[in-house]
Amino acid sequence: MRSLTYQSWERSIRHGVHPTKGRAPLVLSQDEIQEYQTTHTFFSFSESLLPKLKESAIDSGHLIVICNHKGELLYLDGNASLKKKAENMNFTAGTSWSESYVGTNAMGTSLATGVPMQVFAGEHFCQPVHNWVCSASPIKDPATQKVLGAVNLTGIWDVVHPSLYPLLFQSLKQSKKSS
Repeated sequence: MRSLTYQSWERSIRHGVHPTKGRAPLVLSQDEIQEYQTTHTFFSFSESLLPKLKESAIDSGHLIVICNHKGELLYLDGNASLKKKAENMNFTAGTSWSESYVGTNAMGTSLATGVPMQVFAGEHFCQPVHNWVCSASPIKDPATQKVLGAVNLTGIWDVVHPSLYPLLFQSLKQSKKSS
C-alpha cells in the first residue's frame, strides 16, 4: 500500500469512519450551494475551468467535481448514467467527502495533504466506493498556498485508462496559467 494511502487510512480510523457504513452526509442545501457559487471568489475562479473539464469528463464517461476546503461538493456534472450511479453512494452536490466522514478518497485526501491524489478502487477506505477511481488536485491560493478546495474526476474503475488523468490535469494547469 502506498504511504499516502496508509496514512489516510490511519486518519480515517482516528476519525471513527466505519469501512462498511461510512456515508457522506448532506451538509449544504441547494440555497447554500447557490450562495457559495455566487459569492466566493474560489468558485468563480474554478468555474472558468469547468467547460473544458466537463467536456472531457462527459466524453470519457466521468464526473467532474469541485469541492471547497471542507470537502463539501459544490459542483458535480458529467456522464448522466454515472451521475445516477454516484447518487447511490451519496456522491451528490451538498454532501461532504472529507476524510472525517468517508475516509480515504481522492478529494478528502488531497485536501488533507495538500497534494494531488488518485485513489483506485479498493484503496478507498469505505467499501461502497470500491468500484470507483477518483483523482483530485487541490486548488491553492497562489499567494498563500492555502488550500481553497479541490477539483476531482471520478469514474468506475474498470473503464478508467491510466493516461486519462495526467492529460486532464495537465489541461487544468494550462487553463490556470491562461486565466
